[in-house]
Amino acid sequence: MPPAQGADHTQLREALAQLRLRLLDLTGRNRLLNYRHPIGKSLQFIQGQPAAIYERLSGERPQPLTIKGLPEPSRADMIIKLGKATRPEPRDWAFQNGIPTNYEVTPGGPTDDVELRCLMYTDDLARHCRKIEREANLAIEETGANMLHLVLGFLV
Repeated sequence: MPPAQGADHTQLREALAQLRLRLLDLTGRNRLLNYRHPIGKSLQFIQGQPAAIYERLSGERPQPLTIKGLPEPSRADMIIKLGKATRPEPRDWAFQNGIPTNYEVTPGGPTDDVELRCLMYTDDLARHCRKIEREANLAIEETGANMLHLVLGFLV
């Protein structure tokens, strides 16, 4: 290849790279790069291996998954606030019961772990799931588009 064509290729690649950067919004406004889990509109899991979950959902015979909440504390474990017995904070209660409280997937975890657990008490989790279901059904009725998605991880 003559040297002039090689130089043209290099200039073209550099120009495309600059155009690509101008087309991409790399600021905090880009919700794909700077995602915040909206309160009331998403669930974050503290247990479960994404690969096992994907296999279970996308296999030849997809199987349902169960989402678990935190175990309910006994009366003795309740905290008195303003003269009223209330449940401990979910993160504190999970830590006391040996349940991981980190949303990060731990490498080397069981590869067949399809148990999903949220950092919520069971009744709060059920209420939260019903709200998400109502909003997803409403979006389908109003727009015809399914807005309910399952994301099995984020890159950081």
